[in-house]
Formats: sequence, C-alpha cells, structure tokens
Amino acid sequence: MRRGYDMFAVESLAREYYFEELVDLTAWDGTAIEGMDSENEFLHLVCKHGRGKPPLNALMDIDVERVRRLPILKAAVTGKLNADVYRQVRKNKTVDKVEIIVNGEDADYIVVLGCVKDHYVVRSAYPADETYVTKVKKTGELVERIRKEQDGEAQSRT
Repeated sequence: MRRGYDMFAVESLAREYYFEELVDLTAWDGTAIEGMDSENEFLHLVCKHGRGKPPLNALMDIDVERVRRLPILKAAVTGKLNADVYRQVRKNKTVDKVEIIVNGEDADYIVVLGCVKDHYVVRSAYPADETYVTKVKKTGELVERIRKEQDGEAQSRT
C-alpha cells in the first residue's frame, strides 16, 4: 500500500472504468473522440509522467487524483459540466480546443482536445492550478461556453 491506497485496487478500478466508460465518447458538439481504446492512452491519462516521458508501469506511476477525476473527464467532454472552450494554436500550427472546467471537483480541470480531421483526440486531462488556467485564458481564444440547463441538458453558446 502506498499513500494509504491499495494500488492494485486503484489500478483495477481505473482500468475497469476507463475501458467501460471512456472508449466510445462523443463530444458535446457531436464530434467523435477517437483513440481512447488504447493501453497507452489509458496510461497517459491515469499516470504521472514527465513531458515526453511515457509512464512505464501503472502500479508505479498511477496518480490517484487523475484516477479520481476520470468521471469528470467524461462529463466534461460530453457537455454535462459547465465549461469554457478555448481555441489554441500549437507551436506546430495545429489547432487544439482546451476545455476548462472552472468549477471542477476541488480544482480547475483541463481537458486538451486535439482537432484531427473529422474527430478529436484527448491530448491530456488533469487537475490544473490557477496559474495554468490563467495562462490558457490569456493565450487562447474563448470560442464556446457550455452551460448545463436546469433540466440536465447541455446548452452550448458563445
């Protein structure tokens, strides 16, 4: 046990939720999210890792905070949470949409969706601090606000 958690149980629950709930996602705007059915994407989204350094072992690198927020990832990209969507152009000139959950669990939560032809890919998803959220807001262009209506339906308007 590490940090008071049974890491075998954490990894098992994370894997079960991920492959049952996150593989066939459609974004709030009707665009398919592809690439979620791979082991590498699972490890990327639930493990801590350095820039350019892939996680080697889920049991050694798993991040309980990332695992705990997997349901937030699903709710965010499907339009079930209030979110702001920012368009950003990466250094290599590709376009990303960055979704910021302003009133996330107990921290702002960022989901980076890459735009690839007719679908999205999840580049990253993680709890973020106010410094990074401010940076995204300054460098990105607000293109959409997703606001949950009272009856549970998501409404998307800028």
